[in-house]
Amino acid sequence: MRVTNHVGGAHYRTMILDSLWYQTFSNTLLILDPQTIQPVATLELGTFGECGPAIDLAFMGDGLFVLLEDDQVVQVSIDDPMDPHIVDRRSAAQLGILPRRLNVVSENGEDVLFACGEGGAVRVDGGPVLLAGMGDVQSIAVGSMGLVGTIGRRVYSAEDQRYVGAASELYALPDDDADGLLFVQHGDAGGLIGIMDSDIRERHARDFTTAVGGTVHRVRCFDGSIWIVTDEQILAYTPDADELKLRDVFRVRGARDVDMIRENYLAVAGTFGRSIYRIRDDSNGKGDTFVRAHREPGQLRYAISDRLQVLAGTPQQGTWLYQIGSEASLMDKVLSQEPALSRDAVTDDGTATLSADGMTLSVKTKAADLSWEHPKQQRLHCVIAVESRFWVGHDSGVTILKVRQPTPEEIEIAAKNELDPPQPELQVDGNVWLHGPVRYLFALLTNRGATYVATYSGFGTIEFIEEPIPAPEL
Repeated sequence: MRVTNHVGGAHYRTMILDSLWYQTFSNTLLILDPQTIQPVATLELGTFGECGPAIDLAFMGDGLFVLLEDDQVVQVSIDDPMDPHIVDRRSAAQLGILPRRLNVVSENGEDVLFACGEGGAVRVDGGPVLLAGMGDVQSIAVGSMGLVGTIGRRVYSAEDQRYVGAASELYALPDDDADGLLFVQHGDAGGLIGIMDSDIRERHARDFTTAVGGTVHRVRCFDGSIWIVTDEQILAYTPDADELKLRDVFRVRGARDVDMIRENYLAVAGTFGRSIYRIRDDSNGKGDTFVRAHREPGQLRYAISDRLQVLAGTPQQGTWLYQIGSEASLMDKVLSQEPALSRDAVTDDGTATLSADGMTLSVKTKAADLSWEHPKQQRLHCVIAVESRFWVGHDSGVTILKVRQPTPEEIEIAAKNELDPPQPELQVDGNVWLHGPVRYLFALLTNRGATYVATYSGFGTIEFIEEPIPAPEL
């Protein structure tokens, strides 16, 4: 089983460093010319379909660190930015957690890189797991009581796991407010952004806390301001001695990160692709304008197909036409209604059906009723039949299942030992790791594979590949 073509994906972390634009995209690190926003170098961080998506980025010392979600942290040398190369990897097993975020914190005057995620937080260069087993650690910061970590909407001491305050994320403020911490408190309909003192208490909440709508995806500090990236907009607040003052608001759908290229120009990236944004009017043209953009199919919620091409997208970010096995292009057509998902499939071995809650696949065969759940309890979204196998799209990719029938030898052994006859069983025949959910799968015309539509991994094809049998040595 192999991904034979893939197009698109989401851009997550953005960093301007020494006049170059570093950008995570799918399973790669892009190094871009910030004038043309085209790559001057591309580094594949793992094999597509076999690794997590690159979703976070940090620079520390003389190295660049890229986090692949739930998978690993990759250290990249950028001594020669035109020829980046991998110098080290720290897998989830080595870290002792499923990594989801990177935090650089100053501990005893030394910058330390932490990976945070499901299972705790840990120094990337080694050490004990902090807040082990307490849940998904979203950030690590330094408070007056030492290291603290956030889980859900609560802050805990890393030393003794005491509850010390309320916040979803904590970050150090620039050096001119060394005793302050920037906090994010996620809510159901939006979030709160504000400043805390190092004792994890809000600083004059009325003046230093503000509410924003939508999901807060990223908070950055640069150009003397605090930048907040949400689903629908980018906001900039300037802190002074008395309050947080709103400086700018830019409407950008699908943004995930922002950084400053130079005065008046921002690098913006997200599910729409990447772009340069001019803040205000200048000699080059009008402000509040995207002056250059590179679009990618990075958010695909609805899809239809005739098995030669796929039309997919969202009403907010446009519709893409994917020529199966080739390229994708942006279309004028809008998919405004959700096509039905494939929740049943039939092979010669049986009939598969997804449960109403999407947590279980039931397969009814002539001999037995079988079931399968994702080992990480992820939601199952669709199922199709390809040859004699069931292909299941779920939150983190595609799993291929087949009904394994008992062999004549197994039946004979059971009979000789007066045992119950062996039953069929569901067997995993392949996995493809994608930044899903994967809500649509379409069988290829050859019936030797399928086309996938993954919400944040774009389009692609997965096919059965016959591995050549090596010739015997003579």
